[in-house]
Amino acid sequence: MIKSGLRIFVFASLVVLTSCGQYHKVQKSKDYELRYKTAVDYYNAEKYYRAISLFEDLKAIYKGTDKDKEIQYYIANSYYNQRDYMLASYYFDQYVTSFPKDDRTENISFLSAYCYYLDSPKYSLDQENTILAMQKLQMFINQYPNSEHLDECNELTDKLRSKLERKAYETAMLYYKISDFQAAVVSLEGVLKDFPETSYREEILFHILKASYTFASRSIEEKQAERYAVVFKAYDKLLASYPESKYLKEAQEIYQNSLNFKNTEENGL
Repeated sequence: MIKSGLRIFVFASLVVLTSCGQYHKVQKSKDYELRYKTAVDYYNAEKYYRAISLFEDLKAIYKGTDKDKEIQYYIANSYYNQRDYMLASYYFDQYVTSFPKDDRTENISFLSAYCYYLDSPKYSLDQENTILAMQKLQMFINQYPNSEHLDECNELTDKLRSKLERKAYETAMLYYKISDFQAAVVSLEGVLKDFPETSYREEILFHILKASYTFASRSIEEKQAERYAVVFKAYDKLLASYPESKYLKEAQEIYQNSLNFKNTEENGL
């Protein structure tokens, strides 16, 4: 059994060494057609690293020829298939610049933008690439307003915007969780301004109310009146948008407590 396993290992090692030897032999060959064909074979076999290496060597040799376009296309797709999306996008853009009137240019322009979408991180991380992805998709829409990819671009943009929306909401709520209620109100109001159609609207309006109330109740006496006035406005805004809010009971308690303060102040107690 051990001998059988050893034979398999030795055979596999020989195959690998032979394959490496053939690759290096082709890489050094002056037969450029052989190198091109081998690079295509590696690409089709999904050995993209070797395909890229051979194609990169051939770029200068075939520049300006019919194969120039195909080499650039293979390189871009190889990086894409390796999930190296930023390099793929770079080479897709190079293709578009080099061959602006090619039949594949529109689709490749879309793929360049789509690479940024795929590289967008989860919402909890820095969202610079998410913003860049939205910009790239919008640039594609502007350039190809009648593209068959238009609906997909809009759908992808909505998903990216939702990610930014959640990032903004979670950041604002972090202020609330650490009891920085004034900053929480400002940040939550900023989310409503930046994302007026946000799916978190009810939660945001309620937490603006709750944060405003907590901030007012903990304020020095001289500041309480003006800060409770903010609470009443926040309550009215929540009820105007969500008269049957799931937070209605707690919101009414906050309102009543705030009203008790107002009545006490007015009666000079």
